[in-house]
Amino acid sequence: MLKNLILFLPWLMYAISVDSKVLSNKVMKHLSGISLELYLAQMVIFRVIEKAKGLYLLGHGWISFATVWVAVVVGLIVFIEIWKRIEHMISACIQKR
Repeated sequence: MLKNLILFLPWLMYAISVDSKVLSNKVMKHLSGISLELYLAQMVIFRVIEKAKGLYLLGHGWISFATVWVAVVVGLIVFIEIWKRIEHMISACIQKR
């Protein structure tokens, strides 16, 4: 615990205090805007991949793990973007009334 604190505390302090190109760019801002949705929807996307028999397409090793991880992340981003567009369309329809 102490080693982790010593390692990650300066990094966290840097991330909070400095407005850098590495941590403050369009990609990071976009991902931070959808981070709660990512947290809530990740298991749903994982279960979809599992039910589609996509977990062990490449075996039971690290390549399969990495492939599923990438598929979940991409699936999450696509799902959340579609969901936001649907919400926007619904709110636009409600405002027209």
